[in-house]
Amino acid sequence: MKLESRFILCYLGMAMVGTGSWLFHMTLKYEWQLADELPMIYCTAFALNCLLQAQRKSPSGKLVPFLLFLYCFGVTLIYLVNRNPVFHEVAYGLQVLFYTVYGAYVQKGVSKAKPHLHKNMVGIMSHAFFAFLLSFIVWNLDNMYCDTLREIRFRVHPVISPLFQFHALWHIGTGIGCYGAIVYQQMLRIVILDQDHMYSIKYFLGLIPYIADIRGELKQRKA
Repeated sequence: MKLESRFILCYLGMAMVGTGSWLFHMTLKYEWQLADELPMIYCTAFALNCLLQAQRKSPSGKLVPFLLFLYCFGVTLIYLVNRNPVFHEVAYGLQVLFYTVYGAYVQKGVSKAKPHLHKNMVGIMSHAFFAFLLSFIVWNLDNMYCDTLREIRFRVHPVISPLFQFHALWHIGTGIGCYGAIVYQQMLRIVILDQDHMYSIKYFLGLIPYIADIRGELKQRKA
């Protein structure tokens, strides 16, 4: 499937977050901490841009990207001066909250217009939401019980020790959630453009959603 440029930006943003996080955890330096945290703001802005412009039949407008750019620019400047991590968490949380509320509003309209797609669309959205939610829970548990979890890892068998690496599980879960949210955005755009008869949502190993081009299958059925 040919991706619109804004979806490519979403995947690049996701890769940027992963790269920054890897460099920060490898070095534990402040500059790489910024490379870990600020791309979270940028990547979410990319996703918001897709959501806010999903219902446009014409090419993307310029106002929404400009306003999102101003938000990212402002958050970056303030965070460089005010290094309080709570500010970053609030700035990121506001984006996620708006994405969730507006996404539910858009999905309600889609489900009403095309009820036969409701189950699959809500399935992807729920997949991403619960991945983020569970990740947030284990991240907070890791912050609260870090010493206890470290002691458990030393006591249990090395094979199951990684199960108590809650911070690692946080990264895995948010990665899955982020990916699921982008897949949802792509499918939403396909539905808006009335191309949903050419594509279908499938799951790799029953867990990882992806969009499959089913035009070949449809031709075989008609033959």
